[in-house]
Amino acid sequence: MNRWFIISILLMIFLASCEKDQIGRYDLERYVYFTMTEEQDTVLAFSKYVGAESYDLYFEVNLMGQLLTTPLAFKLAVVDTLTTASPEQYDFDTQPLFGANQDKDTIKVTLKKTPALKDKEDTLTIAVVANENFNPGFEGKRYIKIRFNDKDAAPLWWDDTFKIYFGDYSRVKLDALIACIGITDFTGVEEPLLRKYAIELKKYIKDNNITDNGKEIIIPVN
Repeated sequence: MNRWFIISILLMIFLASCEKDQIGRYDLERYVYFTMTEEQDTVLAFSKYVGAESYDLYFEVNLMGQLLTTPLAFKLAVVDTLTTASPEQYDFDTQPLFGANQDKDTIKVTLKKTPALKDKEDTLTIAVVANENFNPGFEGKRYIKIRFNDKDAAPLWWDDTFKIYFGDYSRVKLDALIACIGITDFTGVEEPLLRKYAIELKKYIKDNNITDNGKEIIIPVN
């Protein structure tokens, strides 16, 4: 009797193992889920991308199940209860195609700058929902959350090297720089040219009597 009991236990373990191994690999269902977890917020500040009226973000999605032989559409939808952004602030394909013969793909979400973002931060939450081709995959990876604003902040290129020539960031200084030089993105500009621009900005500020709320604007080059 002990022998049959042991055989029964081993058979149950084997069947359970096979069932677990088949999930997403050999069953007829296919699932799509995000690489990012639902606890990982993506944050975008438009102020860091001077002159940009919109910005594209890309998110990786994964396939669980048999690979596709032809591309098939999966479904995305806004989670209203976790979203404060209005429809005119974003754009994305609600029926993107998952590519054939691959287990990863990418979706694009376009965020749009609005005047209200200068005073507040909005949230956009997008989820994978079921359609005729796919079901949502792993719990905890079924939606992504994006927080975005246009609150005053230094652009990404206003780094330590940039500060050597232009000093600390301020909005008034940035506006004067753009008006003086006519450039909105200084990414990759070499230091000799940065020094030239800084000297031009210093003269521009002096010639036009520009202050920052009555305070002198410091440009630390001679």
